[in-house]
Amino acid sequence: MFTPGFDRENETKPQIVREIEGTDDGMTADQAALALFKGVESGRVHITGDLITSLFRSSTRGAAPHNNWILDGLYDLAAFIVAPIWRSSVDTKVISYRQEHKEYLRRKGYFS
Repeated sequence: MFTPGFDRENETKPQIVREIEGTDDGMTADQAALALFKGVESGRVHITGDLITSLFRSSTRGAAPHNNWILDGLYDLAAFIVAPIWRSSVDTKVISYRQEHKEYLRRKGYFS
């Protein structure tokens, strides 16, 4: 969410996190508030504001009620196919970042 807190977070955010989050367009506080309002107004248990979070919500909802049986089924199917591919790509990025992160931790004094 694009807020002053997000800007501050980005000052210290590791590059690998920026890369992983790079595919998410984000939203303004007003957009998030509108999504929340619409979700509450329609009685939703899990409220999302964009497609990516809807895919995660649908595929991880557990025993929570559906928002829409048909749409949630389609989201769940899409997530079933896409999530393992996405996760594999993220895992690869994180593993490739390992040495750089170790050096960062060493500079911060985590290793003596």
